[in-house]
Amino acid sequence: MTHHGKSSDPTQTTTQSGSEGTKNQRIAQANERERNVSPFLRFGPSREEIHHEWRNGSRIKVIIWFTMVSLLGWFLGQGISKVMVSGSIVPITVIKGAGHEFIPLPESLNATTADFHSIRTETESPAHITSGFYKIEAGPARDAHYTFEETKYVLSGQIDVLDEATGITHHLVAGDFAFFHVGAKVQFSTMSSGFAFYAVTRAMRTPHPNLQGREEGASRQ
Repeated sequence: MTHHGKSSDPTQTTTQSGSEGTKNQRIAQANERERNVSPFLRFGPSREEIHHEWRNGSRIKVIIWFTMVSLLGWFLGQGISKVMVSGSIVPITVIKGAGHEFIPLPESLNATTADFHSIRTETESPAHITSGFYKIEAGPARDAHYTFEETKYVLSGQIDVLDEATGITHHLVAGDFAFFHVGAKVQFSTMSSGFAFYAVTRAMRTPHPNLQGREEGASRQ
């Protein structure tokens, strides 16, 4: 006898039911993990709370939540440099003996570069790049609180740097490298004398009195 109409397939029904059950189980597990997170580590509502509010018509509240999360990400990503300058002190980076390390040349080449430190600047854009020499002799310690980046390479003598973020005094000698981040606070001193080359992300402050107009190829009046 032929039966007309839709026939039920027990295999298909079981598959759909199992798939739906697996999906619900995954959602329940995710919600459970979110509920177990400390409130100090979680910002905003859980996934379950968002779904509940959305289903009950509180869509404006959900949009406000997502807006708050977006603003938090912006402040953490874009406004962090301002926080560091006005708030906590940032440790400096030191590489002892950087200038004494052997640099191998690539095969069949007689010159190469050897980058060993790089960051993304946190100063205004576009930023200045200024290079010069630093000279210090025995006397009172010189304070410096950085609102720009500086890379310093010691050429001769010794320069002592007290890093106020860590309390460590670094004794830099010829060949040593130091990098000062935005927010660093240090004290420079020496028992004898020290001489270094530096590059900074700020405009020129004190021109070298004996090097003005000495650039080769520069137009002369």
